[in-house]
Amino acid sequence: MNSLNHIGLIPDGTRRVSRKHNLFLVDAYWIAMQRIVDAINVFFDNDVKIRAIYLLSTENLSRSEYELSSTLKI
Repeated sequence: MNSLNHIGLIPDGTRRVSRKHNLFLVDAYWIAMQRIVDAINVFFDNDVKIRAIYLLSTENLSRSEYELSSTLKI
């Protein structure tokens, strides 16, 4: 793989995966974070110069206490 200057990652769909697979939301977020770590390792291995990961938007802050606490716990 050629060296990249910048890559951005915007994880999405964790709540949908949680519902689809009947997982507790905190468990789904844990799995998602493990995948993000895997991606970060690939970025480092391939000499990506700038790595941006957008994990939480201001819109996320208006979610239910359960959803927000699950997100912030991980």
